[in-house]
Amino acid sequence: QPIKFSTVYNPLRWVKSVLSRLHIQGLAIVESVTVEISGAFNVITGETGAGKSILIRALSLLLGHKAQAEDLRDGCDKAVVVGEFVIPKGHPTQRLLEDLGIEPIPDSSGLFDLIIRRSVARRGRSQAWVNDVPVAISSLKKLGYSLVDICGQFENQKILNPREHVGYLDQFLDEPTVLSEFARSYQLVQKVIQDLISQGQEYLTKVRDQDYWNYRFQEIEAFGPSREEYIELDGAEQKFESQIREQKLVSLVQSLIDESAGGDPLSRMVWKAFQELDSVAAEGDLGSIREGLGQCAQGLDDLSFKLGQIAQKYDGHSAQLEEVAARLEEYRSLFAKCQVKSVDEFMDEVERIQNEVSYYEKAQADLLSLYKTLQKQTATLFSHAKKLDLLRLRSGKKVAQKINQELTQLSMTGASIRVEYLTYSYKPENLIEVLSKVLPPEDLEGAQALSDQIGSVGKNGLRAPHFTFSSNKGESFKPLHAVASGGEISRIILALKRTIAVGSDTCLLVFDEIDTGVSGRVADLVGRKLKGLGEKFQVLCVSHLPQVAAYAERHYVVEKKHSRNRVETNIRLLSKKSRAEEIARMLSGEDITKESLKNAQSLVQKAQKTKDLANNPL
Repeated sequence: QPIKFSTVYNPLRWVKSVLSRLHIQGLAIVESVTVEISGAFNVITGETGAGKSILIRALSLLLGHKAQAEDLRDGCDKAVVVGEFVIPKGHPTQRLLEDLGIEPIPDSSGLFDLIIRRSVARRGRSQAWVNDVPVAISSLKKLGYSLVDICGQFENQKILNPREHVGYLDQFLDEPTVLSEFARSYQLVQKVIQDLISQGQEYLTKVRDQDYWNYRFQEIEAFGPSREEYIELDGAEQKFESQIREQKLVSLVQSLIDESAGGDPLSRMVWKAFQELDSVAAEGDLGSIREGLGQCAQGLDDLSFKLGQIAQKYDGHSAQLEEVAARLEEYRSLFAKCQVKSVDEFMDEVERIQNEVSYYEKAQADLLSLYKTLQKQTATLFSHAKKLDLLRLRSGKKVAQKINQELTQLSMTGASIRVEYLTYSYKPENLIEVLSKVLPPEDLEGAQALSDQIGSVGKNGLRAPHFTFSSNKGESFKPLHAVASGGEISRIILALKRTIAVGSDTCLLVFDEIDTGVSGRVADLVGRKLKGLGEKFQVLCVSHLPQVAAYAERHYVVEKKHSRNRVETNIRLLSKKSRAEEIARMLSGEDITKESLKNAQSLVQKAQKTKDLANNPL
């Protein structure tokens, strides 16, 4: 649902996000209630114990705070809180939604809807949805931090946290781009430091094994392996082995022909038989036998000669095979050392060993280059840091002056806010130690001074600003969180909020009875200040003061009622008439008199006509 602004507040004036509607069901003593909230100053009042704090509790759950089973209304299995926001395009929440995978779609006016729903079951299970997409509770905290700022007498999300103060001052820098330049330069320096340390530690780890890798490399370099040679040798070995098997077979057959006749050739006995038949005539059976013996003897001699010729071709193959086998054995020995089974695996290991050996020289060159880069980046960072520090000094004086004006207008004459600065001092972890071990002394001139300079710059600059407070002239300034007076805290928070909320992206400023400890004229001043804050931001204030309530654009009352023998809390938007009655009750108690009613009407009329005090921007 679109926000319905009053005619006084033009939606085109709004550049911040707003909470348009809050729905609560089953929480504490609330059965079901929906509150539509104005985009300006809203006040919630009610009797003590009526349940005004339930609204704050509901917002806290919506923003990711821890849920408890006792939060649930008796008889309800779960409590549900739904907040409907309207956010302008470009608000930081848009980036957070995109990180969650939720794409906001702005309308023609550049606004988009954001609906956050939180469910708490009695058994302790808690669930959350953003635009109907389930999200982790931690995601609600990130969203809530940019949407709602809840301030109570002793409860603040941001203002009392010194770490947040630098962000407030940066909203008033004369040159905002310096902040992004510093942040970018700081990240670059940190990245180079991380690279130096990680690469330096890697170098120190590997340098212990330098002798081992050099030995391995020298052994391999002397051997001179190659994938092509191994493949060639392996093929030659197989070829020679086949030929040697043939040579052995030829030798065996030749030996049988030449030595099987009692050590003599088989042909000799056959020739002798041939000679014995010399006297036999060529014709007849013996003649043919004699002729056959001659042919057989000659054939055996011919076979022996041919076998001898074949055997000569294999001469030298054994020696060649021995050479090939010896070279292959060296390869296989290296395979075993490298724990590989193939030449491809072995050559990959050879390449790795070569890389390990060449690493040391290259690593030192890379580390020296990184060190020189660090020197240049640090000089740039320090320049940005000094400029940023000067700008913060100016913005700190400006902000403190404005806050002190607000405190004076809130009847805190003599009280004063001051911005103080703490210097950074840390040692880049392991930087000098690593550098001194990985680079030669002649390259490390000024290393300690460089480390000290880096250590003097924190992620937010040269110094960390924080607000301090003195309640009276002459008293020492103390951190804000050390201020004890409830009334002082209320007015300090209001003064700070009015001053530093100017550049804030916060959607809703919630004040939970921060007017505790003030009354009379100061209460009227608080109301006027809250009204002025509501002209720039959406403000929701839980109050017990009629002077504050009179300044609100919308006035809600929290009431207890008995229904079906049960107590139930309701939050009701008051009409003009009922509003005057509620303020009259706050003035005089339960018995509303004509005088108190008249005073209430007069109070409201006066408040609505009154303009904000010193409502001028910084």
